[in-house]
Amino acid sequence: MTIAFAFQFPSGVMPYVGAQYFKDDSSTSDSCNSGDAKYAYYNGIFTSIGGAVAFLLEGYLGRLADVYGRKKIMYFTWFCMFSAYSLMVFTNNVWFAIGLSPLVALCGASGGISTVLQASLADSVKCKKNRTVVFSILFGIAGLVTVVAAVLVPIVVDLLGLKAPFFVFSGIMLLALLWLIFVVEETLPANKRMKQTVKYQNPCTILVEIKSNKILLWFSVVALVTAIPESGLDDIIMNYCNEQLDLCGATKTTAYDSLFSITIGVVAFVFLMVLMPLMSRCINDVGLLVVGLLFLLMVMASAALLYFVPNVVVAMSIWATFAASYILNPTVDGSLSQRLDDADQGVGIGVIHGVKGLTVCFAPYLFGGLYDLFDQDEWYVTTPFMVGAAITVCGFFIVLGPLKRTINRYDEDKIRSGKVPVNAPTDYD
Repeated sequence: MTIAFAFQFPSGVMPYVGAQYFKDDSSTSDSCNSGDAKYAYYNGIFTSIGGAVAFLLEGYLGRLADVYGRKKIMYFTWFCMFSAYSLMVFTNNVWFAIGLSPLVALCGASGGISTVLQASLADSVKCKKNRTVVFSILFGIAGLVTVVAAVLVPIVVDLLGLKAPFFVFSGIMLLALLWLIFVVEETLPANKRMKQTVKYQNPCTILVEIKSNKILLWFSVVALVTAIPESGLDDIIMNYCNEQLDLCGATKTTAYDSLFSITIGVVAFVFLMVLMPLMSRCINDVGLLVVGLLFLLMVMASAALLYFVPNVVVAMSIWATFAASYILNPTVDGSLSQRLDDADQGVGIGVIHGVKGLTVCFAPYLFGGLYDLFDQDEWYVTTPFMVGAAITVCGFFIVLGPLKRTINRYDEDKIRSGKVPVNAPTDYD
């Protein structure tokens, strides 16, 4: 729990701190302003570099954990993150932060730490069917942290200054690192590790892994399709809600942004930590993916409705359904993990995270470009959400078509080979 909270902390803190960290004078004005353009520009560079690095190296980092053990790689990722955010305490130079972006992406909350931590949890959960639930709880902690950050970070910054959250985060990371060193045990025994020496040969390692494993191929496609609207529409939804609700002035915008953040955190917490364990008992993996896609489709419908019915309730429904769609993340990771050998957990989960990192390189620019193009054209401003809906519909065809057939064939082969109990729950029951 300590480690899980620590690795999710920057996800809740950085959206607020980052906007203040690189703010310009316009961000505190009382004019109608849907965001800090300077922060958006630099954040775009930061995330694009990070996404590219994650795509190229995340699968490789996961493979290192399969060969040399989880704990050694967690030492590396944890120490890198602790060092990176500790250095942020002493400078607010934007290019220094961008220079750290490859390291943050490779080892950060959505990168190496998450990859190796999930692989370690998969080793510890012997009942493979329960891995989706365990991963869901891990992601649910992010919802809790989002609520805590949305409430406490503005207060801490007002009382102690902008650097205070970095001090707090560095302290939490240090405690978690010490916990990892002295308490946490290695979860992948030497006799279960990949029996080979890892040599990084080219930047296409992730593509080679996908090509060589059909089950990984289709889960990667689903991860790509679902991550495109998630990563592309995140910032746009906030700006869109602010504009449709005509939120003018920094104080009013900040208040509503905090309300939306709390909504996301509460709904994500309830769905991932309460409802997901219940749903996983009566709905199979394919069904859970369909439910997640339905929530993602509801995001697009609610966003379109907000144009015609601009009120806070509709805006909150956008964020609530967006948070509910987060069940896609643990479902993809958990469903894949159930069907990977112990020595392939790291590389498999790393590949999925790398594919999601790839979407950060282009999805925000794709949807942002559409949003800017139709910003003044009445209902055409909903074009990004219509495109997102079209991509989500493609996800239904992939999940109910090739992915379902591949899962069924894979599970049938496992049963015939005697590697799983004959009465094990599968997607074709």
